[in-house]
Amino acid sequence: RGRVIASSTNQFRSRVLFLEGDPRAAEVYELTLDPGCVESAEAHASETFEHIVVTSGTMVLRAGSSETLLEPGDNIFFRADVPHSYENPGDQATRALLVMSYAKA
Repeated sequence: RGRVIASSTNQFRSRVLFLEGDPRAAEVYELTLDPGCVESAEAHASETFEHIVVTSGTMVLRAGSSETLLEPGDNIFFRADVPHSYENPGDQATRALLVMSYAKA
């Protein structure tokens, strides 16, 4: 039932699962990347972090100069205050949960 944000090609979709509005609370999203999708993100505010858990498919996560291949059950916690991207190199849709947290005010 959460609001869905989609890329212009609709290959990348992000569904809001929990958005509190309080800067101390984490935001939770369900990501869906179609095969071949590459979604780039600009750096978020200083000391923003993302925690991603892949539930199906594969994802290549790039953050700064680092690159990591994630498969179902894999997770990563990274600084999102650098340019980063999500890629589905596989032939099936990738689904993942993303938890975004911000610096404490």
